[in-house]
Amino acid sequence: MSDIIVPLRSRRQQRAVLAQKLQHAIPGVVLLTAGLQTLSEHPHGTELGVAIVEIAASVLLLGSMARTLHAKRHLFRSSSPSSSAAASEHAPHAHAAHAGIEWMDLFASAVLVGEGLERKMHGQHFPRPTMLAAATLAVLGLLHGRMQHFAEARRSIRVTADALFVPGRPFKVRRLHAKWEDLQSIDVGERWAVITTRTGRVRKIDLQDLEGAHHVRAALLEGRQLLTDHRSG
Repeated sequence: MSDIIVPLRSRRQQRAVLAQKLQHAIPGVVLLTAGLQTLSEHPHGTELGVAIVEIAASVLLLGSMARTLHAKRHLFRSSSPSSSAAASEHAPHAHAAHAGIEWMDLFASAVLVGEGLERKMHGQHFPRPTMLAAATLAVLGLLHGRMQHFAEARRSIRVTADALFVPGRPFKVRRLHAKWEDLQSIDVGERWAVITTRTGRVRKIDLQDLEGAHHVRAALLEGRQLLTDHRSG
């Protein structure tokens, strides 16, 4: 049989990451206000250029946040089996759109650069921590696709002809990698999937928290059938 590989995408984790990113809205609004204020004073030369950069960076950031919130709106809905299945129909498209570059991070980096230019224009030094944060966000934005691909490869259930692999969570749950002869049972319920080994180890998966939970459920049901076949064989 071909290996079955299904990523575990936690809705709670995605909401936490999104909330962290949305904190950049505050400096975005502040910088937009500063840019509009400067523009209202009919600036020339450097001041006009800085005002344009501030407004452009802020508008792009806020617009990117609005688009991301719209694309991620399913994370805030009830995660019933029907809604989970419906949301996962759109999830691959949203994921593909962000698989290369994370524009929100790049625009947040531009906002931080705009903040630094604003301070420098008023006689202050360009803060080094701001420069470092802007550079970090730019790198994260550009490498987003590769980092996401690497993370999902580590956070995927794998069902093979010989074994079952369930990823763990750092400092919380150890990963499970067991051959079929080492497994006792695979129980798949409405919310929880429970995998038990012959040594008594139990691994629970909260299906209600997962994006595309029906794919995970289908993979585990296939694993349960393989476990049954292994015993009968």
